[in-house]
Amino acid sequence: MSSEIDDLEQRLLGGEAAVDEGFLCAALARLASEFATHMAAEDFVLYPALHAAFPAGRGTLATLRNHHAELRLMLSTLFERLETPSSAARNEQIQVVLRDFIDLLRLHIHCEESTVFDVASRVLSNSEVERIARDIAPRFDSNSARDSEPGPSKGIST
Repeated sequence: MSSEIDDLEQRLLGGEAAVDEGFLCAALARLASEFATHMAAEDFVLYPALHAAFPAGRGTLATLRNHHAELRLMLSTLFERLETPSSAARNEQIQVVLRDFIDLLRLHIHCEESTVFDVASRVLSNSEVERIARDIAPRFDSNSARDSEPGPSKGIST
């Protein structure tokens, strides 16, 4: 996901006046699809398991859940803006939201890597990790959780 974020940032925020809407719609659709499974697995399987094993980490987990909500809202906002007629003001709004989205996504990934995965490796037993893996696997089914995420279903052609 990191290289996709880098590509998105470079292609769309590199000082270009116009937004490459075809690329943006495709990139956002891919991210929305990835979020549908990734965030659901974290919110409904990994984070509850971590909270049960390490209740003192609930503040960090709450922050990460808030990141998820904000990232979903930003994605939804981007899709909504892309449905409106193109104008300089609209393109500027898209770039501002996109910049905020990328910044928050990078922060979220850093927080996960530096805290959640480190804590998980120390507080979860092998059997708990195996159970989590079994519980997460169905969430990566092509039909799971996807309908609840923002995406190009609102008439955006990619």
